[in-house]
Amino acid sequence: MGAGAAEDCISVTEEAADIISSSLDLKACYDIYDIEHKGDKLIIGSIVTSSKDLRKNLRQCKKAAVFAATIGHMADAAIKKHTSLSALSGLAVHSAGTDAIEKWCDLLCADIAKAAGGSLCPRFSPGYGDLPLSLQADICNMLNTSRNIGLMLSDSLLMLPTKSVTAIVGIRC
Repeated sequence: MGAGAAEDCISVTEEAADIISSSLDLKACYDIYDIEHKGDKLIIGSIVTSSKDLRKNLRQCKKAAVFAATIGHMADAAIKKHTSLSALSGLAVHSAGTDAIEKWCDLLCADIAKAAGGSLCPRFSPGYGDLPLSLQADICNMLNTSRNIGLMLSDSLLMLPTKSVTAIVGIRC
């Protein structure tokens, strides 16, 4: 790759980050629950699952935070707009949005750890391992994400806004 191409890539990446930064509407909600084990079932609030992978992730925890986070609808609009302008611009803005929601989740998890007075296990989202994607609906209902942060699910379980995350994170107390 020549120097000119590298500079073009850096320029597109920086522009995409600026576009997403100017469209951020960071919102999140969470609650902390005791973790209960009943036979092969794991119960966290109103979530009931037989996920072995989630159980393994939470093995050192007695409590878990269930959260939802989003960077907002304006990011979706920016991605759509720039995708219609060019594939490269759309991809760059989409990637910047992914980076933004990941960083937002990291900040949220740091706040949860501080509030709970413990360290956290890695966050675990519906669709990871054997945790069914359908659990996303339970999380959204439990946290009332539609009212609290404007996060909804489509019939196919696609989150709207799309740059959003639902997750369970164990708290080591």
